[in-house]
Amino acid sequence: MGLNLEMDLTRLNLFLRHLAGLVRDYSPDNLPYAIDSKNIELCGFGHSKLSLAVYKETVPIEFALEQATFMMFLGKQITPKILSFNDTGYVMEYLRPAKMFVNSLREQERFLNLFIWERQLSEAPFTKQIGDESWRLELWETIRVKVPDWALDTPCLIHGDPTLDNTLEGSDTFIRITDPIPPHRLMRPSIRAIDHGKILQSFLGWEVVLRGTPRIEFQWPTFMCSYESARRAVFWCMVALKRIALRNNTSNAGKWAESMAGELEKCEW
Repeated sequence: MGLNLEMDLTRLNLFLRHLAGLVRDYSPDNLPYAIDSKNIELCGFGHSKLSLAVYKETVPIEFALEQATFMMFLGKQITPKILSFNDTGYVMEYLRPAKMFVNSLREQERFLNLFIWERQLSEAPFTKQIGDESWRLELWETIRVKVPDWALDTPCLIHGDPTLDNTLEGSDTFIRITDPIPPHRLMRPSIRAIDHGKILQSFLGWEVVLRGTPRIEFQWPTFMCSYESARRAVFWCMVALKRIALRNNTSNAGKWAESMAGELEKCEW
């Protein structure tokens, strides 16, 4: 029997916390991060220091170059600093994985609201044409999901994949969120609920089954305190999980995503 989302948000909270606890049934696909308080540096004999950097290639190659351009547009206070790029990929500064706390999702939401969601989508590079809804057909053909009108909202600039797994920390202790999706590559509408759904993905335990990070009882994100935004977030979290399961349903993370998507799909929208 599905969960009726018309019910009070307290019961929805309990339902999602129950789902988050099911991550214990899955072994992580990767080793845990080695997180400590030290910066990773290489010191030379003279007055020089060499800091590690990250080189990223993608398939198709064009995506890497577009992503680097989009990251530079968002700015080094939001995403890792781009050091250089060429025809095959880009180099960005090395940042260590951010430590997770009970209030991490609240801070993630505050960060996105402050630096990304309030900015004009039309100012970003690689914007979609007005009225482009090609994502509707894409979602139907790939995961058999029809998007209802209530799941939409006013378009705005978004990150596209702000899970805690993509959250890094610099030597200044401020966070950066890596791997944003250039707007025209996003096969979903550019609305806040897409980022809300990815934050909810972390709430359910994505990093636990993917990386083996400790499970945390996260504080409830503020967007889940309103019925309409909570409803949209749950829907788009389900879409995100179905897309993960489609890409790889043989890994533990993929099996977990498929199971969680199935549970969320039972909700009576």
